[in-house]
Amino acid sequence: MIKACGNLASLKELALSYSHHFNYMHVSAMMSSVAKAYRGHNAAEAQQLVLQLSPLALNLVDDMGGREIANILWAVAKVGGIKDESFMSSWLIAAQEKVHEFNAQHFANSLWAVATLGIRDESFISTWLAAAPEKLPEFNAQNLANSLWAAATLGIRDEPFISSCLLAAKVKLPEFNAQELANSLWASATLGRKDEPFISICFLAAKVKLHDFNAQDLANSLWAAATLGIRDEPFISSWLLAAQVKLNNFNSQALANSLWAAATLGIRDEPFISSWLLAAQVKLPEFNAQELANSLWAVATIGIWEEPFISSWLLTAQVEPFISSWLLAAQVKLPEFNSQALTNSLWAAARLSIIDEPFISSWLLAAQVKLPEFNAQELANSLWAAATLRFRDELFISSWLLAAEMKLPEFNPQNLAKSLRAAATFGVRDEPFISSWLRAAQAKRLELNSQDVTDITWAADRLGIQVGSLVGTDVANKK
Repeated sequence: MIKACGNLASLKELALSYSHHFNYMHVSAMMSSVAKAYRGHNAAEAQQLVLQLSPLALNLVDDMGGREIANILWAVAKVGGIKDESFMSSWLIAAQEKVHEFNAQHFANSLWAVATLGIRDESFISTWLAAAPEKLPEFNAQNLANSLWAAATLGIRDEPFISSCLLAAKVKLPEFNAQELANSLWASATLGRKDEPFISICFLAAKVKLHDFNAQDLANSLWAAATLGIRDEPFISSWLLAAQVKLNNFNSQALANSLWAAATLGIRDEPFISSWLLAAQVKLPEFNAQELANSLWAVATIGIWEEPFISSWLLTAQVEPFISSWLLAAQVKLPEFNSQALTNSLWAAARLSIIDEPFISSWLLAAQVKLPEFNAQELANSLWAAATLRFRDELFISSWLLAAEMKLPEFNPQNLAKSLRAAATFGVRDEPFISSWLRAAQAKRLELNSQDVTDITWAADRLGIQVGSLVGTDVANKK
């Protein structure tokens, strides 16, 4: 009777009429059927039905085996979770007690479920990790890919399990479909597993199946390559061809991640970037703060105003409308930018020579509040960017000096030199600051490169300071 119900409406009617007659198998089958009938647009209806069945499931949990418990956990995650923390806590305890009954599918589904629900229950995870390896040889491609994805999502870095999982995945890689390949690459990158033999083979397998990758798979796979620092030319060439056809299907996250990855890998493919600018401009209002910052950083890093792009009239014609739309979208969301996003966006604006007073004014207000959260690199880059844009704000500079003084021990030689040059550009003559900065540079003089020495010397000359006496002859001689 349950299997005959093809939609949520008929399942709801069945539950209303017969739930008082259900045994543990009926409850498990009902909840699984609800999850399978769920199509994304009727989330509230599916969640409500699962929630109504959850007390009955708890009453019958002692009768259930590992199969039913794993299936119900999967069903709850599949519909997007339910607002009943006590049920989830009780169910994870029951899952631990019956984990020895799990087969490969149950193991994979249960870890996928807790990852999808965002539940990091240490007791459940420990029990799962202790029992799962024994069944790893029985995991199929989907089980392996889902387990890797779940482990990465939950931040599980259990060396024996991850290594065993990657080894098992390597053996079964020919059976992986497009999504499983993309998810495995994303998981490996998230877990920082660059040196695994699995990775190179996975990119090779992915190249063959790129035409089957959807937008999310394409974005995740290039993000993985960039995160791992792997520039596989055959894979990238095939990826660019596959992605260009599907760019209009990319959501905001996929668009931002793909261009960030392209910039990180040094990909400067004009057709792809041209198509990306057109696709992204339409969806910029959907970009969140991080995506906005990453996208402008990527456009600047790629060098959109440099050769060969500057010679392309089509591409240059697309850049200005994109930047205008970006400025409108970013200004609304600047209060949501974290310190890194704020820094990257102003750094990119400086690289792209974007002198937009409304944006910069809004940026200064947002940054003022969060300056104490900036790390040394962010402090140095933000002052450099403000100086490059020749946008002087006394309140920002005063706040910057206070924040930078607190983080001075964390500044590396490049950050010190960049900050001194920016401060000199603004004509900052705060004697305690200049003295502290030059003493810090002197202490790290053996680590200074020629550009650092040039920046420090230029700053000292502009401020009328004898660099040799304050920084030391070693620095002065490097010039």
